[in-house]
Amino acid sequence: MTAKPKILYLITKSNFGGAQKYVFELAINAKQAGYTVAVACGGTGSAGAPTGLLVEKLTAVGIKTHYLSAFQRDMSLVGDIRAFFSVWWLLYKERPTILHTTSSKAGAIGALAGRLAGIKCIIFTSHGLTVDEIWRPKWQRTLIYIGTWMTLLLAHHSIMISSETFARVQTMPGIKNRVSLIKNGIGKIPFLDRSMARATLAPTISSAT
Repeated sequence: MTAKPKILYLITKSNFGGAQKYVFELAINAKQAGYTVAVACGGTGSAGAPTGLLVEKLTAVGIKTHYLSAFQRDMSLVGDIRAFFSVWWLLYKERPTILHTTSSKAGAIGALAGRLAGIKCIIFTSHGLTVDEIWRPKWQRTLIYIGTWMTLLLAHHSIMISSETFARVQTMPGIKNRVSLIKNGIGKIPFLDRSMARATLAPTISSAT
């Protein structure tokens, strides 16, 4: 029987916000489907920061993690160069079949490092355009726009989770046929049927009145 592909998920920070939960759920489901799965990430923000809840949760379910100490959220020329080489070296050693990056910085660094490491399938998921962070200086936003466009070009395919972002990136040169819209979903909610719900709520309503 042919072995299933090896997947490496890459994300900048390891706290447990929306992007991290997205990676966590993807990793769990891929593992349950029989894939070899690992997650590479930085700490909780600054370079060298300790790992966060994402790593704790992944470890608890037996998913391998790789800590990239140079990864940090804010732009830093020296730090980002260090992060790039740490990602490239990890990819060179691990040789994943699929590299799935999440977050702007992980997407940019991962896509370039993945191409240079010869990774055959690079996927980038965008949870929003960093260029929209209007508090940043204009020069940073310009560089971020260029970096986002290059990330979308370097990735073999990209995923947008909102219709608005999907429509905007399709206007970038050479991107239209390289992106898909896949909105976040939720599992089936186990609602009580009407009679059970009434029976459960009746005591609460009676005491409130």
